[in-house]
Amino acid sequence: MDADNTCKNLPNLYSSFVDTFVDFSVSEIFLPDPPSPPVFQTSYPSPNRLIAIGDLHGDLRKSKQALRLAGLIDSQDQWSGGSSTLVQVGDVLDRGGQELKILYFLEKLKRQAAKVGGNVITMNGNHEIMNVYGDFWCTDPSGLDEFQNWADWFTIGNNMKRLCDGLEKPKDIYDGIPTSFPGVKQEYVNGFRARIAALRPQGPIASRFLSKNMTVLVVGESVFVHGGILPHHVAYGLERINEEVRDWITGLKETVSSDLVMSRSSVVWLRKFSNEVAEDCDCSMLEHVLATIPGARRMIMGHTIQKGGINASCNNKAIRIDVGMSKGCIDGLPEVLEISEDSGLRILTSNPAYDQNRHDLMMRKQHETRPIQDGRSTLRSADILVFGWIEGKHGCVDLTGVSPFVGLGSGSFTAGHAALKAVTCKVVKHENACIKNQHVFVTFAFDTFGFLAPEGVDITKKMPISDENEMVSNSRTIRHKMI
Repeated sequence: MDADNTCKNLPNLYSSFVDTFVDFSVSEIFLPDPPSPPVFQTSYPSPNRLIAIGDLHGDLRKSKQALRLAGLIDSQDQWSGGSSTLVQVGDVLDRGGQELKILYFLEKLKRQAAKVGGNVITMNGNHEIMNVYGDFWCTDPSGLDEFQNWADWFTIGNNMKRLCDGLEKPKDIYDGIPTSFPGVKQEYVNGFRARIAALRPQGPIASRFLSKNMTVLVVGESVFVHGGILPHHVAYGLERINEEVRDWITGLKETVSSDLVMSRSSVVWLRKFSNEVAEDCDCSMLEHVLATIPGARRMIMGHTIQKGGINASCNNKAIRIDVGMSKGCIDGLPEVLEISEDSGLRILTSNPAYDQNRHDLMMRKQHETRPIQDGRSTLRSADILVFGWIEGKHGCVDLTGVSPFVGLGSGSFTAGHAALKAVTCKVVKHENACIKNQHVFVTFAFDTFGFLAPEGVDITKKMPISDENEMVSNSRTIRHKMI
């Protein structure tokens, strides 16, 4: 009887072997068995020790430094946090070339922690949502290479499974994906296709990893979210938000509300409580939101880089933990937030210059954004300040980003989701200051595949990159500087 059962199970055993082979080839990790059943809940009681880590953006080395700083992994990169709870607030994807390795590594820690009473909770940031949408505006070329490597191994695994008569024939992962993209350099096409295949709704990586992420979370007295939560999000229902995002990622729902994940006021894009300038945080709104979530005392967010390190605003009700640690961001020194019954809230930092003043969290004096002085006015940072560009007025030119995947050209300009949101944020941030000082504020946005609005092509071609230059346009000299 045992022999008969073994023979019947051979196809499943073979499939499991192939999956393990592919996983190791991609990640160099042997994943332990997953907990059964998998846990997916919106609210947890307070653990004895809670660690929160901000945006990781494709930098595995910095991710491990942060985890080691918190005492959650040992020298062999194995879970050493015991019964601790770890919350990573999203944005594993984009800006780096080790996104998959981080996803696999966090999955390994989830499984190891569960066996000893610990908990690792991962969340969706705006960059996870962008990638599921197929918006790769912030993807690094090395990220395309990593996904191309995954797709090659995954395809090999599928071909191996097709050799077994007892297994259902795997579907082609590239089914329905174009073989070319207007404006995208040929050298990046395969990477684009692999990334779409992996991360689109029902894609293997989206379903396996991103669908397990929370979008909003409550742990004890702390509310976790990548961007922020507004009163109408609470009224909509935190569990409902998690379910609808998960169902969209797994393909059970065709769409998810833009108000939840794509609008400027959505839970993964909001910056109302994370602006580095304390005066710009809407503390009264935050207090109202926390009052509507039973037991909540604080909101912990990533999304907005805090150049001075982890900090708090609104009487410690808004905790901002994105320190831009990825090399693809500002290469900041890793810091993590610790919440424990014994010592309350503390910042654990790898920057010794800050240690002496921050043992008990919170707070060194709030770091403010340094203004830009042009001799007669103070402006917030834009990309280029052009002196006397339009009708003698200075022009604040803000480029949302230069895609590494395309040559400079206008093509048929169609702005992608990320570009539109970035432009809106830039306008809100800079326009009033520019108008007040009689400047003209201009934004140029790249779409998903790198096309630039025609005016943006024109001005970038005229302006060589330097600290300060002169250019001639329409028979007049225009002085500009990169700011």
